[in-house]
Amino acid sequence: MKRLVIIFAILAGVHLTAAAQRTVPGRGAPYAGASINESSFGVRAGWQGWELWGAWSAGAVNRNFSSLTDSVETLQYTEICAEGNVMARVVSARSRVISLYCGGGIFLGDEISDPQRRLPEYIDTGIARNSFIYGVQASVELEFYPLKRLGIGLRGTVPLTFGSPMGWIHYEGSMNIHYDF
Repeated sequence: MKRLVIIFAILAGVHLTAAAQRTVPGRGAPYAGASINESSFGVRAGWQGWELWGAWSAGAVNRNFSSLTDSVETLQYTEICAEGNVMARVVSARSRVISLYCGGGIFLGDEISDPQRRLPEYIDTGIARNSFIYGVQASVELEFYPLKRLGIGLRGTVPLTFGSPMGWIHYEGSMNIHYDF
């Protein structure tokens, strides 16, 4: 009986170690994704790494927005930022095939108003073409692996943007795909 308990304990330990290899500390994977916010689409790309307590990511994000002017024209603006996030693993399956992370991060970059110059010349918005922006963001991400090396992350983010003449709070949902080499 003692041998059976030892054998099952060894098998359980080997199984847990083998199943969680995709998100072990020190491993990382590139990610790319698309995002949607209250008025438009965006893209993000970067590198995500895992630790025992959670995950971190560093990359770039492009957020596009639009708003109506007084003359019923649409002013479009875009944010191009570098970002970094740290998220704690809140809930996870034993095999880490599915995990829920919560955390936040920082970003900084450039906000460009009317990037494609679509507004007519007679409309003066009084807004500088480029503005330096920075901020903090809260994030929640559900990550799952439908295949052994292909992960999908569904992320909700609320960035608080400082330095922007267009507004300081937005929301964003994104779907990121990462490939674990």
